[in-house]
Amino acid sequence: MFVLYQGKNLKRLIRKTLCVLFVLCFGSSSFADASGWIEYRAPGYLVFSDRPENKVIRFVSLLAQFDSAARLLLGLHDRTNNEEPVHIYYFDSKSQFSDYANRRTTKGFYFDDNGQPIIVVGPTNADHQLVVLLHEYVHYLVALNADSAYPRWYNEGMAEVLSTAKVEGDTVVFGFIPEMREQWLKRRVILPVEDLLVMQPVAGRHPEYIGRYYASAWLFSHYLSFGYLAGEPDHRKAIAGFLTLLNHGADDFQAFQVAFGQSTKDMDGNLKRYARNRTLPGLSVKVPNLKVALEARALSAPDMARRLSYLAWGRSDFALSEQLLLPYLNSDVLVEAQWAAVSGYAAKPIADSDLERLMIRAQQPEMHELTYLLSEYHYGLYVTGKDAPEAGRHIGMARQLIDMHPLDPASESIQSLYLRVKIYFVQEDFRSLVQPLQQLVERVPGSWHATLLAARIMKAMQNPDYTRYFYGRVKARTHSEALEKEAEEAISLANSWK
Repeated sequence: MFVLYQGKNLKRLIRKTLCVLFVLCFGSSSFADASGWIEYRAPGYLVFSDRPENKVIRFVSLLAQFDSAARLLLGLHDRTNNEEPVHIYYFDSKSQFSDYANRRTTKGFYFDDNGQPIIVVGPTNADHQLVVLLHEYVHYLVALNADSAYPRWYNEGMAEVLSTAKVEGDTVVFGFIPEMREQWLKRRVILPVEDLLVMQPVAGRHPEYIGRYYASAWLFSHYLSFGYLAGEPDHRKAIAGFLTLLNHGADDFQAFQVAFGQSTKDMDGNLKRYARNRTLPGLSVKVPNLKVALEARALSAPDMARRLSYLAWGRSDFALSEQLLLPYLNSDVLVEAQWAAVSGYAAKPIADSDLERLMIRAQQPEMHELTYLLSEYHYGLYVTGKDAPEAGRHIGMARQLIDMHPLDPASESIQSLYLRVKIYFVQEDFRSLVQPLQQLVERVPGSWHATLLAARIMKAMQNPDYTRYFYGRVKARTHSEALEKEAEEAISLANSWK
């Protein structure tokens, strides 16, 4: 149910957040060797945090309400049982978080590590942490929409619009102005719509440009989504038409002209007028109160070292990944195997005696994680030394290890499934990779890595429809000029196939 709200100061309408009722249960693991980090499990979420328990519960409770409301607003399906849980790293330590942030101004980020959706939130003030978390979570929700690939301005704009949501009981209110963008809107230095439509990378630009970009994307998305509530033209159908045209290969400017029936200059005028309003509309969404069982488990120091190491590994920071594992190498076989895997991607083979000992352990039952990590080790050495004489042996060993456990969607991790597909692709075993690729795409439809991998596989298999589909999503989401060029060339090639 949608309810209109307009008031003198929408930003200050709601100050109190009523959490969803949670049942908190602690596992039986000992706290004696605890790392200071706790693992929290709830349907759809796996949270790792060293912050106080009540703050974590507030985060997860807000997510449960926000998830339902945002999906309804974005026109997405409800959460399914097959949907991969989102991994959330919620830092309390500024020094620890700074190891993962690209720049000092970074408050949080979303990425998928070989298909696994991950949100990382750093330590800031409580209200801003919620805004950062919800901003990154919207990116995750948008990525789940397998039917559409959103342009960058809309992706970032809707993340900004929805991230300031306030929850009160069974109502979620959207439309508040982000405090970080308010100064740009007051100064009315928004970018022209034409600049937003040009898909230029934002990362690495001057901070002033970044501030203007996000404020402009917020205003444009707010106007298109909520402007009709303030008497502006209803552009909701035009948005859908615009996205449909983009996903069928139309140029951004052509799609804009057809869908909105006006030039970008005309839209600039509309936005400037909209920004001058003393009040802007908001929208409240009614969602049912939820009761969720939240299970907590203290993580041992080696367990958390592996988690944080995996996060660094996913960011290709192999030095940090190895550094985090170093203190526990002699205490945990999985720590040692993960060290080996990271070493492989760093092009540093481990000693033969250590590899032999780990291979013996891998023969034992219930050692799927160990065999997966050893397969990663060999695949890493293959990737970093494709021209070396040993490359063929390493990819062969990677295949042998990953095949030690038959494909099982119910038990195989996303990272293992992703690695399996990559290995089969390298060996051009298209017959074997079709089933795991299909499972990968179904389980993580929003994964950037899975989308790019599927696009390259479909191109190699010369499947025109799926090549256009997956590379269309790559083109819409990439921040790389090289990948945008690769996508355009692949789509052009697919159009020539009969």
